[in-house]
Amino acid sequence: MTRVPATLAFAFVTVLVGSGLLLPAQESQDRVDKIFDRIEESRGTALWGGIRDLEDLGRGSVEGIRKGLTRADAYVRIAASKVLYAQEHRDEALDALAKVMAGKNAHAKKIAADMASSLVSADRNLAGTEKQKIAGSFERQA
Repeated sequence: MTRVPATLAFAFVTVLVGSGLLLPAQESQDRVDKIFDRIEESRGTALWGGIRDLEDLGRGSVEGIRKGLTRADAYVRIAASKVLYAQEHRDEALDALAKVMAGKNAHAKKIAADMASSLVSADRNLAGTEKQKIAGSFERQA
């Protein structure tokens, strides 16, 4: 068996950390929080850029993104929902979007409804009956 020199292993880990592929938990959470803060401060105008930035962080940031579901800002919850849905956390994402739709922010309600509709309709892992069931539950809430 071949042994990897310690300097080579250290260099490899350094490259992974530097590239963002292997983020320490605190660094990942700090990045997520900064993105959420930017979305919140912009009152939704930075929503799509924030979603792209969250998606770029990858699966390692799921726990940090989940924390966005509990923030007061509706746009942050929409962004977190979009990213979590794409990472196979469908139920959490749809529940959060439903809460935004039940909220008071009319603009966020419309975005959340459009987001839920587009996520579910584009989901190839859902059968037609499942899509209808989800759509029906959102109609009852509306």
